[in-house]
Amino acid sequence: MSPFGDGPLDLPYEEQDVTPLTDHFAVAGGAVVMSAVLNVDGRPEPALVFRFARADGAGFFPPVLLCVDDGQTHEFGVTVTAAARTAIRQARQARRDTKDDQ
Repeated sequence: MSPFGDGPLDLPYEEQDVTPLTDHFAVAGGAVVMSAVLNVDGRPEPALVFRFARADGAGFFPPVLLCVDDGQTHEFGVTVTAAARTAIRQARQARRDTKDDQ
């Protein structure tokens, strides 16, 4: 359960078909992840601080803090790993498809 809500905060990852990005996104060229402990109502909770580097080299976007319970903090790594593996596989397939179309 998230220390900031009444119900569980799910961090699911389910593989899906490649979806074209049509919205505007802040594009990062790197990331820094830091461990932290956040005091929530007098109870120390695990937290992760993310700093994303601007792709143009002009510094960082504002930091983002993720604070969920112990189990969800652990599962977040599993979720990110699964998403990263899928993104790499899909990008490689898209590159092969692009070569085949030429």
